[in-house]
Amino acid sequence: MSNIDMVGLGGAGRERVRSNVSGTASRRQGVRIRYLLPLAQMALATAIILWSSHWYDTIGKFDDSPGYPTPFEFLVIMSGPASLARKLWFVRIDWGYSELLFVASIGLCWYGLALIIDSWRWRGTLFPFGRISLRLTADALLIGMSVLFVGYFHDVNIALMPWEWSVPSFAFFVFWALAPILFSGLDIERCLHRRLRER
Repeated sequence: MSNIDMVGLGGAGRERVRSNVSGTASRRQGVRIRYLLPLAQMALATAIILWSSHWYDTIGKFDDSPGYPTPFEFLVIMSGPASLARKLWFVRIDWGYSELLFVASIGLCWYGLALIIDSWRWRGTLFPFGRISLRLTADALLIGMSVLFVGYFHDVNIALMPWEWSVPSFAFFVFWALAPILFSGLDIERCLHRRLRER
């Protein structure tokens, strides 16, 4: 729209145009985050897994069961749902394929999180679909995921990590343990209010 057109709109019209432009820019930024966030997490996961493999090969020459290095334990906690999924196939397939699936599931995990953030921002719901039964089912699955996450990974001794790893590890542990429950609870409340209004 040219400056001449803007003059003809008046103050209110110009404000609407600015609002629409701002909204469009925000949505474009959301789309960029939706794809950049998973790719960045997959790149970080790949780097940590390759470094951990080299570490394990080196330490394994002197120790038969060295355990997992701290960066890999951080990756497991940071990846939340993807780490839960990894438990389904880790002992059933070769290590290389297992870690490829792990990286792919990390990408899906963070892509899903980006979709949830975008939906909450623009629709006020956790999910981009409006059917209440589907939303309640998805909310229940998220709550169950948080419970499973705490059950499986509560034994990771974050306190023994160096502080530069323990602080973000603790933050991600709290995030995956509490955030899905809190936001799913809010979404369930909104669903129930909406169902009551429709009666």
